[in-house]
Amino acid sequence: MRTRISQTHHVYVTALLWEQINRMYEDKKLPLFMRSDDWMHQERRVHPRIPCLLLVDYALQDSVYRDFITNVSIGGAFIESHMLPIGPEITMVFSFRDDDSPIKTAGEVTWIGQEGIGVKFRLRR
Repeated sequence: MRTRISQTHHVYVTALLWEQINRMYEDKKLPLFMRSDDWMHQERRVHPRIPCLLLVDYALQDSVYRDFITNVSIGGAFIESHMLPIGPEITMVFSFRDDDSPIKTAGEVTWIGQEGIGVKFRLRR
C-alpha cells in the first residue's frame, strides 16, 4: 500500500535539501548543479513543483519587489509578479515557515507569463 505524502511535507523536504546543498563545499556543489543542468535538458521539468504560498522579497535591476511564490522546486520557483524582463539576475529572500531563518538565493528570470515569472535558481560561486 502506497502512502501519500502531504504537500507540506514536500515543501519541508525541499527546504532541508536546499539547506544541505548550501552547506556543501563549492567544489562539491558545481558537479551537482552541472548534473542538474544535464537533467533539465533531457526533460522539460525534472523536479516536481510543490504548490505553496510564500512571501518573497526580491531585487531585480535596481528595483525591489514583494510578491508571492506559488510553487517551488529544487530547480526554481514561480513568482506571481508584474511583467518583468527575461534574463537578468534576481536576488530573492523567503522563508518556508515563520520561525525559519530566511533563505537568500540568486536566480535568473527564465520565462514570463500573464500571472508571473519563472525563476531558475542559480549556483552561488
